[in-house]
Amino acid sequence: MLLRKLCDEADASGDLIPDAVLAAIAVGHHCAVVSLDRDFARFASVRHIRPPL
Repeated sequence: MLLRKLCDEADASGDLIPDAVLAAIAVGHHCAVVSLDRDFARFASVRHIRPPL
């Protein structure tokens, strides 16, 4: 399962689980995650775009 793989690669637990769910949705749809949340960088297989402020 993709969510499990992402949780394992980022050692996700607690507050990082919702980020892993969003990351899994993005990967499953071949999309990037656009967010100011730097935690998405912990998921190596997720393309994360941090927009400028």
